[in-house]
Amino acid sequence: MSASGTRNPLVAKLERFAALSDEDRAVLERISVGPRFVRAHIDLVREGDRPDGVFLVMEGMACRHKLRENGARQISAYLLPGDMGDLDVMLLDGMDHTVTTLSACKVVRLAPELLADLITHHPRIALALRKSMLVDTATLRE
Repeated sequence: MSASGTRNPLVAKLERFAALSDEDRAVLERISVGPRFVRAHIDLVREGDRPDGVFLVMEGMACRHKLRENGARQISAYLLPGDMGDLDVMLLDGMDHTVTTLSACKVVRLAPELLADLITHHPRIALALRKSMLVDTATLRE
């Protein structure tokens, strides 16, 4: 539980995919402190930008999308509390999609080094993140 008495949405989400230790939960709590408030309809990152981390949604709703030639938005995923942008974008030189808030949100930017540390030193967190990504990918295919 966070200091405010509410359950951390990232911990809640990842515990659906793997049994996390107390240490794992503590690490996830630490990395998600200090979210910043972002108004609705703000691009957190734009297609073509160089990725410098992944956004974690703590409150509110955002989406991943691409802009079509006619100016319409093609939404590929909705991001709810506990969801992150695509972890694999860190492998790209430039973003291949945009992440935009749909409502007022509280978000945390997770630096690439932090994500690498999580995956390297916390195998249960890495497993939960991977399983979560597999569910996201399966949902996109549907």
